[in-house]
Amino acid sequence: MTTRQDCVEQDAVDPLAAVRERFSLPDGVIYLDGNSLGALPAAAAKAVDETVTRQWGEDLIASWNKYGWIGLPQRVGGRIAPLIGAGSDEVVAADSVSVNLFKLALGGLLAVICPVMLVAHKLPKVSGGGRPADALAGFIGGVLGGIGGVSGAIPTLWCTLRGMAKDQQRAVIQNFNLGM
Repeated sequence: MTTRQDCVEQDAVDPLAAVRERFSLPDGVIYLDGNSLGALPAAAAKAVDETVTRQWGEDLIASWNKYGWIGLPQRVGGRIAPLIGAGSDEVVAADSVSVNLFKLALGGLLAVICPVMLVAHKLPKVSGGGRPADALAGFIGGVLGGIGGVSGAIPTLWCTLRGMAKDQQRAVIQNFNLGM
C-alpha cells in the first residue's frame, strides 16, 4: 500500500516538481482542473499588463505591426501545426468557419447597405407593407443585433426607404437600439 511518506519521497525527486512555481496558486492548494480555467501562469499577468498598458495603451494601432499582432494567427497556427502533422504554413488559428462565414456575409451585407444608404433618399419611397413590413425590418435588425451586434443597419435603411423625416427616424432608431 502506498503511504503518504511514499508520496512525499516521490514528490522530492519528481523532475516536474519545479513546474508548480510557474503558476500563481495559493499555498496548500492542489489545483487539478484545467479544462476551462487552468491555474494562472505567473508570467501571464505581467504579459497582459505589458500588452494592455504599453502596447495597446501607448502604441495604440501601431502595435498591430510594431509588436507583430497582425501575424499572430499564423504564428500560433505554425506552433500548432506539428501537433496535427501539418506544415507550419498550413495552419492558422482563427475563429470557427461559421463565425468567419458570418463575418463575410455581414461584410457583404454592409457593403451593399452602405452605398444604398448614400442614395436612399433618391430611391422610391416604400409605402406598402404597413406594420407587418415594419415589424419584419425590426425583426431582421434584431437578428443581426443578436448575432453580430449591428442591430441598426436594416431599420435605419427601412426608415429611410419609408421616407421618414430625420427626427422621426432618430426617434424610431434610438428606441429600437435602446430596446436591443
